[in-house]
Amino acid sequence: MQTQTGSSLTRRSMIAAALRSGFLLACPAVLRGQDDVAVEPQPYFASVGRVIQGLRSLGAPLAPADAERITRLTAVPSPANVQAAETILARYTLMRVRLNPDGTALTAAGDSSRELVEQGWRAFLIRVENPGALAVALTSISQAAVPEGSLSRQMAISREPGLAIGNLDGAADYARRWMGFKFFGSPPLAAALSGLAIEYRIVDIFSRDSGRKSAYLQA
Repeated sequence: MQTQTGSSLTRRSMIAAALRSGFLLACPAVLRGQDDVAVEPQPYFASVGRVIQGLRSLGAPLAPADAERITRLTAVPSPANVQAAETILARYTLMRVRLNPDGTALTAAGDSSRELVEQGWRAFLIRVENPGALAVALTSISQAAVPEGSLSRQMAISREPGLAIGNLDGAADYARRWMGFKFFGSPPLAAALSGLAIEYRIVDIFSRDSGRKSAYLQA
């Protein structure tokens, strides 16, 4: 992993993770002093509202008090209320990503708890700073996961990824691939970013196993 000279930003979109009794630990990569994007409150809150609907459709709604607070903040879309909403959403954010205009990505771990569910799914937010207004799909890969494209096809039939030994390349591949993940791009969200300066995406992560595991996610 390379680090940009004179900063603490990782050069590639990467997050390290470990699983121990369903606990996901992020690597200590940091992203500081980069909230220099101009945020229009009204489109920001409209986007946040769609994300909250998406979480609800996945069975992972915000805590009632947090949802109520954001509803009140949305009613008066001001810069101060954007900052208040950001504080709330940080508690649900697994990873913060900054997309540069050239398409490279810089990341940091978010503030969410990282408990996964054995043989189940958990939804997290990914916060995206997008000063270049790129309208691209956020994607990721991991050697420990079923490829997202394959997972997407399987999930047309079932929400459980094909992590059975018969679907993988032998015992070694089975031991290595213990997780699945998918970026949520169904209505009210779209697969691609909207180009807003700050927006959130939802990633759904599946864990097949319990016990201590480690993995990297790369965008």
